[in-house]
Amino acid sequence: MFNKDYIMRMIELLVQGIAKIMRLKQEKQYEECGEVIQDTLRQFYGLNDRSVEELPWTDLMAVANLGGMPDAEKCTLLAQLLREKAELEALNGRQDVSIALYVKALCIYTSAVLSDPDYNVPQHRDNIDSLIAITGRYALPADALRLLFQYYESAGRYAKAEDALYRLMERAEEKVATVEAGKAFYRRLLEKTDDELLRGNLPRNEVQDGLGRISG
Repeated sequence: MFNKDYIMRMIELLVQGIAKIMRLKQEKQYEECGEVIQDTLRQFYGLNDRSVEELPWTDLMAVANLGGMPDAEKCTLLAQLLREKAELEALNGRQDVSIALYVKALCIYTSAVLSDPDYNVPQHRDNIDSLIAITGRYALPADALRLLFQYYESAGRYAKAEDALYRLMERAEEKVATVEAGKAFYRRLLEKTDDELLRGNLPRNEVQDGLGRISG
């Protein structure tokens, strides 16, 4: 078990590393930027380029766990590192690698925020929305859509949650589980006030229609 002072110092150094990466990127010192990304991932997460590219996001997130429990701050910082690496890979013409890293960053960031209510704040929501905008033109994997479904509902953005739900339902292998999740979703919404539903851009009549459609 790490003591609190050690953890805080490690987080502080990690934040400084990310700040340096962003500065180098702004100065278009891309080669040095890539080296600092590699060093930071290795120093703080024990990851190299191959493991970052090949491991699923769940395994990458596991390395950010402290004391056996997910540490939201270290996870969000890992997501930011992956995003910086994704942008650099795009500049180097490795589009497939870049897209995969952006999706991993999105999944890690979203999962971290969902795991800790203290992180469901505007700064982190803005960062997640930025990743959503980048990845939105690609076909997201099912696990990313499930996270977005949960994230949008937790943020009170019910119409967006419904969109993610129906994108999941388009996948045959996800349909049965998604139908049950959808029924539960609409039933939860029916317990909300009319004002809450309107703020989420999904008025009560649309919630009722949605429940009717999904119940078949």
